[in-house]
Amino acid sequence: MKLTITQRVALWIGSIQAWAALLGSLYLSNVLYFPPCDLCWLQRICFYPLAWIIPVSLARKDARSGFIYALPFAAIGWLLSLYQSLLQWGAFANGGIIPCNLDNPCSVKQINIFGFVTIPFLSFLGFTVILLCLIPLARRSHRAVAAAPPARTPARRATTKRRSTR
Repeated sequence: MKLTITQRVALWIGSIQAWAALLGSLYLSNVLYFPPCDLCWLQRICFYPLAWIIPVSLARKDARSGFIYALPFAAIGWLLSLYQSLLQWGAFANGGIIPCNLDNPCSVKQINIFGFVTIPFLSFLGFTVILLCLIPLARRSHRAVAAAPPARTPARRATTKRRSTR
């Protein structure tokens, strides 16, 4: 199936975003030695497959499979990063719903730029960009299904009964 220009651009942006997140998370943990918390690990589990799913979808020119396979990872990662961002900003009085490791709590801000930009917030922005890039893919897949020609059925033969003259 041929991709539209909008779909190609969305897949390119999504691919670049996914690879930037993958390389950024590896840089933070392996070069700057920031230990990832439990929620950060879950977000990585959601981001890393996206770095492969989206470019493969672009190479195969298959918007439908790109949407179907990328959406669950992006949506779950988006929810996790939103939760951790709210946790770090103090939105939960009791420390949140999901218990974190006491040695490396999820509420610790290892990076704090402008007072609100933290690592989970960057993850939230990354997942948001990818979800926005999936919108043109979703529209195409629904249109393709709606515009598909109806399945052909074998034509019925006109049968006539012969009257017996007996």
